[in-house]
Amino acid sequence: MRVWKRWWCLGQWLASPEHPALSTRQAWLTAELFGLLPDTVRVAVDPGFFADNYLQLVPLAAQLGVLPVPTGSGRNAPPSNEDIARVAVGALLDPHRHDGRAYRPTGPTLLSGADIADAVGEALGRPHRNRSQCGRRRHHACADHRVGPGAEMTDNQIHTQYSTGLTQPSIRQALRAAGKDLEHLRPADLTLLEDFHTMGRFATTELVDLIRITADMRVLDAGSGIGGTARFVADRCRCRVTAVDLSDEYCQTNRWLNRLVGLDERISVRHADVTELPFADATFDVVFSQHVQMNVAAKTRLYRETRRVTVAGGRLAMWDITIGEPGELDYPLPWADQPGRSHLVTAGELRAVVESAGFAVEHWSDLTEQATTTMQLLLSMPANPLGLHAFVADFAQKAENLTRALGDGRLRVIRGIARAGARAIS
Repeated sequence: MRVWKRWWCLGQWLASPEHPALSTRQAWLTAELFGLLPDTVRVAVDPGFFADNYLQLVPLAAQLGVLPVPTGSGRNAPPSNEDIARVAVGALLDPHRHDGRAYRPTGPTLLSGADIADAVGEALGRPHRNRSQCGRRRHHACADHRVGPGAEMTDNQIHTQYSTGLTQPSIRQALRAAGKDLEHLRPADLTLLEDFHTMGRFATTELVDLIRITADMRVLDAGSGIGGTARFVADRCRCRVTAVDLSDEYCQTNRWLNRLVGLDERISVRHADVTELPFADATFDVVFSQHVQMNVAAKTRLYRETRRVTVAGGRLAMWDITIGEPGELDYPLPWADQPGRSHLVTAGELRAVVESAGFAVEHWSDLTEQATTTMQLLLSMPANPLGLHAFVADFAQKAENLTRALGDGRLRVIRGIARAGARAIS
C-alpha cells in the first residue's frame, strides 16, 4: 500500500517566479521543490508563519518536520496570535480554501530572523541556527583554478573520487530503508538520490523543457554518474538515451537501476571518457553535460569532442559550477575532495571555450541565487534514507561547503543551451 506524505507549509513570503524580490522567488522555488517529492501532497499558506507565533506553533512545526526561519537581516511585522491561529486552523480544516492565499501582517513589533532563531532555540532547549548567521568566511587571495598542462584528472583520480565499491549495496539499503519494493520500483522512486548536481531534478527538468526533446531524438548523457538524467529523459520523453561515465562502478550501478525501473531497453550505458567519446561523428541530437567540466582540465578537448558527436543544429544542454568572487574554497566539495581534483574556470571562460568548439550559445543564465536557496532547503530538511548521502562519502560536509561558497559568491551556477554550428572544429 502506498503511503502519502502530507506537508503543510506555512511560509514567510508570497511566492512568485517573476517577482523582483529575491525572497519571493525563493519561496516559489521552495514550493516547486516540495512538489517534486514522490508520494507527497502539499498545501501552502503564504505568508502564514510569523515571528511572535513561533513559540505557539513549535509543536505543529515538529509534526511537519520543518521549521522555516527567514534569512537575512530584514525585519517583519507579525500578525496577532488570534490571526495566525485562525489561519493555521483554517489551513488544517479546509486546505483547498487557503491554498496559496496571502495574509497581511498586522502586528506592531518588528523581529529579525536572528531574533526568531534565538526564540525558537530557547523554546526547544537547544541552539537553533538561522541560515543567515551561518557560514561567514573571510575572503583570501583567489587560488589559481585555471587549467594548464599536466592538470588532467586521471582515471585513477576519478576512481578515488567517486568509487567506493559500495555504491550499489548502499543504494539498495537506502531504498529498502525508505520502504521501496525493489521488485516494483518506479523511476520516480529514485528522484531524491540519482541526480548528482545542484538543484537535482528541478535543474534537469528546466533543461529538458528548454530543449523540447521529442521521442525521435538521440540523446547523450555525457558524464552520467549513476544515470539520473538519462532515466528522467528516457522516461519522460520516450526517447533512446546513451549514458557515458568514466567510473565503471557508476556505470554498473546505472545499468542495475535501469533494470529495476524497466528502462534498460531505452538506455545504453558505456564506460568511456567524455574527452574521447566512442561514437561516430554527428551521432546525437542532444547532449547533456551537468556538473562534468569541473573535473576536466582539458575543456577545449571536452567540448570539441562533444561538438564532434553532435549533429549540426543539435543542442548542448549545460548545468555547471564556475568560479565567482575571489576567495579560497573549502574542501571537500561534491566533485572534489581536494583542490587538485577541481578544475574550475569563470563563467566567461567557460562560455568562451564552448563557443570556440563550434557551438553558438542561445541561452546563458546565472542561477546562483536559486541554487543557494535549494541547497539551504535540502540542508534543513528532515533526515531521509534517500539522498546522495546514501552513497557519497562525507556528503553532508561537501554540501555545507558548497552552500557557503554559493551563498557568498565564491562559486556560481550557470545554465546554458548551445546549438552546434554547421561543422565541427577539429
